[in-house]
Amino acid sequence: MRGRLHLYLIQATLLIPLASWGQDRPSGFDDVTPLGLSSGYDSNFIVGSQTLSDNVSIITSPAWTWGTSTRRSSFSLEYQPEFEIFSNYSHLNTVNHTGMLTYAHRFNSQWTLNAGDAFFSTMDPSRTLANSLILFPWGRFDQNTFYTEIVDKLNKKTNVTLRLDSVYTTVAVPQLQGGLDNVTGAGTLTVDRSVSAHQQVSVSYTFMHTVPLDPQPFRTLSNIQVEMLGYSYLLPRGFIFRLTGGGTQGGRQSGFTGSANVEKRVGDIWINAGYQRYLGFFTAFGPLGQPLPGQIVLANGVTPNIRYDTFSLRASGRLTRRIGIDGNAQKAINGTDISGLKIRSLVGQLRVDYRINDRFVLFARVEHYGQNLTFFLPEAISRNRYFGGVEIALSKSAGPNGARFRRGAKLEDSAVVPAANAADTQ
Repeated sequence: MRGRLHLYLIQATLLIPLASWGQDRPSGFDDVTPLGLSSGYDSNFIVGSQTLSDNVSIITSPAWTWGTSTRRSSFSLEYQPEFEIFSNYSHLNTVNHTGMLTYAHRFNSQWTLNAGDAFFSTMDPSRTLANSLILFPWGRFDQNTFYTEIVDKLNKKTNVTLRLDSVYTTVAVPQLQGGLDNVTGAGTLTVDRSVSAHQQVSVSYTFMHTVPLDPQPFRTLSNIQVEMLGYSYLLPRGFIFRLTGGGTQGGRQSGFTGSANVEKRVGDIWINAGYQRYLGFFTAFGPLGQPLPGQIVLANGVTPNIRYDTFSLRASGRLTRRIGIDGNAQKAINGTDISGLKIRSLVGQLRVDYRINDRFVLFARVEHYGQNLTFFLPEAISRNRYFGGVEIALSKSAGPNGARFRRGAKLEDSAVVPAANAADTQ
């Protein structure tokens, strides 16, 4: 973990001088998310070879940021700790960490540079990586992701993007024996073109290379090539349709990859349904942040030898001026494990908010994580969590009008779009 933090600080230090070029606007610190205090019951979570249940309290600090910007450049740093406290198993008390940085520079009306880095360290990867659809026992999960891209705006309708991604992942779970510790890099060339005011098409090519940190006879280098075509249709009345299709070559599996995603606004509620066929363990997808059609963004902690067919459904927004919801269900079926058996996963999450005023929000949250079998446990997983709490906005920027605070905010609403979307990478 200490090594990963050191890597993160080095990358942050290297980018800080870039942000100072031509600085003519003030910089400063701010909190962009509220303070969260919650307590509840966590049943059937796995620690080593034991299945435990306990009362748990969670304190989520505001995400503290430091940022600066000029007419051409912007730079920001962000850090957020989370404290997890157990009633009966105090040896499991932990601090989880999340940090990120972003940098953007516009050279002229045609050329733009974007870069970002995200680091997180957690003892509860199943909860933190709920979208991975592979459920883990209790254990330290450290990951650092970095991306940089050059965007060339050829004309009003066409963009060309060259993007480089890297992910460094270690999973300190004894049952895995280092099997998911790896370094993955990817290069992607994407061409996007608007064919009308509401339609966009794209084509992209990606090459991914994964290196295991602890080579074993069954842990070999992996090279994956992905070619994708994408199409999106957007209407101003709140209807979005996205379709991608393509293929992969290399690794242990090759074949078709694609996705279909429909998003519709009903009142103040956004409803999203999707299907994805892709590679990789740790990846947000569908309702939790859909990339542009054809865009390949490297998954967090890619393990490019498992294929998933995933169905997802999400509803997010406000029922009334004071009541909001954010619920999603995700069902996944992988290819086959070592024994030739299919792994079936189901993740469901529902959060209901009640806004007292601009500073205080009460919430209740229910979560389910289920899986019939795993690579490292001889039994099925059925974990349930029931929590209630309050979020307190310490400043106006952390209030309900902030993008980070909105329960329905998409991944693209954040200042950073870390390498966390691989819905289209199988």
